[in-house]
Amino acid sequence: MNDEYEEPLGEAVSAISDLLAFDQLCAARGHVGDELRALATITASDPGRELARLWNWGAGDDADRMRTAFERELNRGLWTTTRRAFALVREHVSGSRRAIPVSGPDVDAALIAELITLARRGSPAGDAIDSLGGEAVAVAREDRDRALELIEDVHLTVGDDALGVLRASVFDAQVHAAIGETAFARKLCREILQYGRGVEGAGRSIEVAALLLGRLETDMGHAFRAAQNLDLAAQLARAREAR
Repeated sequence: MNDEYEEPLGEAVSAISDLLAFDQLCAARGHVGDELRALATITASDPGRELARLWNWGAGDDADRMRTAFERELNRGLWTTTRRAFALVREHVSGSRRAIPVSGPDVDAALIAELITLARRGSPAGDAIDSLGGEAVAVAREDRDRALELIEDVHLTVGDDALGVLRASVFDAQVHAAIGETAFARKLCREILQYGRGVEGAGRSIEVAALLLGRLETDMGHAFRAAQNLDLAAQLARAREAR
């Protein structure tokens, strides 16, 4: 392997870092919907397409060295948010992240069935995410600023773990609901329900998000949507209890 691969790879990664969408990806800080929108923009850009081409180029005797170079180039950045953003780009290009499914009656039915299956597998608990997130929810009504600081710490703690991002987003939604920012809380809950598909062990996080969204929709007077989400939460709870 020579400069024929490494030079265009370095140029593509540098060009991606100059995109506005990359700045937006850094700023997303674990908000799944914002991350996916930024990644879609990056993928559609010229340097994004070039990066995808280079990822698929590796073959023959140089394949392993090309992939090593790819991993090295996309493991850069002084700040945690920058390193996380590069890691998300790397995972997205290599195909390890799944897109949000298109919504529709058939898709929704299949999604609910899959989420119930995931709920039966359980999810980890008792780590730093739960500790920080639980504290944030507990103090949210009395100390808004402290709660938001703790949620920021949660998002920084989860790193690139997909399940961790979901769990952090659940706490984020609960905090924003508690401080009266219900529109943002509903947005996060919907993203959790969409992104949770295919994430091993996400059942409990999805259950909490569905329950919270159902209650928030009830407060908004959206009876039909509230009933859908509350029913999903109940199905997931029954699946969890049946394990």
